[in-house]
Amino acid sequence: MNKALFFIVALLVPSLACAGGPSIDLSAQKSAGGGVACDIGPTYSGPVPAEASQAGLTTCAANYDFTTSAYSNLSSWLDCTQYGTGTGQWHIGVAGFPSWGGCNAFSMVADSIIGKQVLQIEYPSGTNSIESMSTQGNEGTGTIELGLPYTYYIETVYRMVGLCGNCAQNQGGPNGLFVWSNNWHNLEDDLGELYVDTGGFGDKGWINWAAGACGSGNCIIPASYKGDYPPSWGGVTAYTKYGSLVTSNGTNAYWCTYLNDTLIDGKCFTPPGGPNTNSLQNNVNVLILQTQGNNNPQNYDLRVQYIRVFSCPSYKTGRCYGTTVTSGPKSETFYHQ
Repeated sequence: MNKALFFIVALLVPSLACAGGPSIDLSAQKSAGGGVACDIGPTYSGPVPAEASQAGLTTCAANYDFTTSAYSNLSSWLDCTQYGTGTGQWHIGVAGFPSWGGCNAFSMVADSIIGKQVLQIEYPSGTNSIESMSTQGNEGTGTIELGLPYTYYIETVYRMVGLCGNCAQNQGGPNGLFVWSNNWHNLEDDLGELYVDTGGFGDKGWINWAAGACGSGNCIIPASYKGDYPPSWGGVTAYTKYGSLVTSNGTNAYWCTYLNDTLIDGKCFTPPGGPNTNSLQNNVNVLILQTQGNNNPQNYDLRVQYIRVFSCPSYKTGRCYGTTVTSGPKSETFYHQ
């Protein structure tokens, strides 16, 4: 399935799951040491997240900490040429889908909730548009600023600004962060899709589009978060930490998904559709960050504090295979490095 169809289906399939978060600053806690050097972005001053360290994924591949001065100037890290014909850590537009508003849809703003700078991506009222940026450039064939094998821990903190009471159901998104298989093996890891229609709701999920996607039983939507956000999480307009741990032995994999460090469903999942060895071996999976709408009658914004990515030391050229199936303190199951 091509990328265009992926986005169309993603817009039309009803969201079934997820949760919001407390209105607090969920930036990393300070560590006693000197921090962790990252291949991309500033030094990360906190400890390696427990979800990453338990699997042996202690290399900081990227620290996109938009609250820091390193990201104050968009032009220093965001390539504003469609599909990434220029240089930058991120590129606007995703594999055949231009970012309709160009770089005008992206800005660094002060968020009064946390008193810090954050990245804002705006959906403009009345457009059938996607405003997106990706770590993949040049329409799927160009420079990859960050490519990953399917062995990683990623965490991010973001929220939506405003709801859209007049938006049609399931058309106020999806908004958020995705991991997408760049070489078209069609695996998708949704860290947290947020929708601003019908009071705000969202989902987490893993989809194997190549094997038939959700309609063929190749989609994971964790049972704990089917339906609207539980009120205890604060809703889509509150900052929430979304996490995803994926480990593989080269043939099989486990996917563990977290909300504010809570393991969703109290277990990890085996990605559906049968082992997809080629996809698990692929080390050019990329990140996509987006807002999306379908002629919705008002603006809405996604605000992002940070995205952090941890993998194994050889993630740029190796496959990061684990060999031992291990259990974590939250009942995780994963392949340890």
